[in-house]
Amino acid sequence: MTGSKSQLKKNYILDKSKEVFIARGFARVTMKDIVEACGISRGGLYRYFSSTKDIFLALFQRDARDELEKMEVALWENLSARDILQAYIKTQKEEMTGAEPTLFSAAYEFFLENPEDRLIFQWQFDGIAEMLREIIEYGNRRKEFDIANPAAYARHLALVLNSMHLSAPLLNFPEQRIGENLDILLKPCEGK
Repeated sequence: MTGSKSQLKKNYILDKSKEVFIARGFARVTMKDIVEACGISRGGLYRYFSSTKDIFLALFQRDARDELEKMEVALWENLSARDILQAYIKTQKEEMTGAEPTLFSAAYEFFLENPEDRLIFQWQFDGIAEMLREIIEYGNRRKEFDIANPAAYARHLALVLNSMHLSAPLLNFPEQRIGENLDILLKPCEGK
């Protein structure tokens, strides 16, 4: 039971930290900010994490794993490849249009400031591209899609989505334009 209590506390800290990072970015957040957000003692926080960097990396990796697990479950449940892909793109659109605040800006800031940790960003990107490749190959097998090079198309999707997350707010893209661009991405998956 201690392990699960410990994991619950760690996840609580990560959830509260995420709110702080979303609101303030990465560079402006201190351990004191996290302590205050969590309502725990400084020692209680340091029992689990040694720095804001340590917290951010754990949060980034946890969220990436959670996203990949959602897709694995959808594939395991034998859902339509088109539905899985459209649900994923819909989530991306909601994140880009501000329906829910996201960690993307803080992640970009973090990885710019911490080049030694960019392998983790690469791991996340590769994981998304691999997940998308699996969905596309699954759709090809089910005859929903006819995409000749699923790996290249998946990397393209991952790269464009990543770029849109960064550039859409900077370019002040309206929701309609974001939707149009995402629709173009899905054109090859409209099927037969």
